[in-house]
Amino acid sequence: MITRGTLTYAVDETVSLMAFEEIMQDMSVLFALYEVRAASGRRTVGAQIGSLGELTTKTEGAQADEDSITQQWKKDYTFVAKGKRVPLSREIIEDNEWGVLEELGMQLGMAVNHTMETDGAALFNDAFGGGSYASGDGSAICGTHTNADGGNSQSNRGTSALSYANLVTVRQNMRGFTNSRSLRIRVNPDELLVPVELENDAFEIVKSMTRPDNANSVANMFSSGMTMYVWEALTDATNWFVMDSRMRRQNLRWWQRVDPEFYGDGNLHAGTRTIGTYTRYINGALDWRWIYGQEVAG
Repeated sequence: MITRGTLTYAVDETVSLMAFEEIMQDMSVLFALYEVRAASGRRTVGAQIGSLGELTTKTEGAQADEDSITQQWKKDYTFVAKGKRVPLSREIIEDNEWGVLEELGMQLGMAVNHTMETDGAALFNDAFGGGSYASGDGSAICGTHTNADGGNSQSNRGTSALSYANLVTVRQNMRGFTNSRSLRIRVNPDELLVPVELENDAFEIVKSMTRPDNANSVANMFSSGMTMYVWEALTDATNWFVMDSRMRRQNLRWWQRVDPEFYGDGNLHAGTRTIGTYTRYINGALDWRWIYGQEVAG
């Protein structure tokens, strides 16, 4: 028998079950791209040190040459709390309106997903502006970058529309990235991220066995070595990004302070019960060398 003493638990469990099922069923590009890490405290700190130079020849019996490293940057990432609550009338609970409660659970799960997706994609949507999300050096994630200990200025931003030839050019540009000592680093651009408006073009470029821009059945070098992501949360219809999957996992971070929680708080005297959700997290990018963005006008 359902009583007032057990019904509140059943209500909360029904909502929570449906909410978590919705979250699990709607796993998206967000967690395919971000390296998710648990965190504690009110903030987390990111920092980067400079690079070492090449090894030098050592004379027999002598010590190796000494080198030093300069700290490139330090950045604080402060966690943001997110929540939502919905009041229910006592009559809905008394009348056992489980259809409403299940729908409410799904809606709460969808709200959590949508919020996290929006925040995750916001980093890419702001990649060329840097107003809300910036690389560790303080510049826009896709822009012009300099090193704290000198070295050449580098850019990971372009303005070219998505095409086979332009994808080839971006890969070549990324392979020219250097570290803080101006030494070329190993970059393997193996991922393409596009909005839904570019899905068809991206699919032809990445998945075709032959080059889509050549009628002579020339082999397509991207057909077996490039992963394509299509993200509905990207707000610009023409911008696109190329990434190195290994370096992306090292630099694109999602710090989860509190996992999504679903709770209930009842006041039978007032005739209401509130169901809600709460979570706390922050996302950001450390270095910039994992990505190359194309900000296409129009």
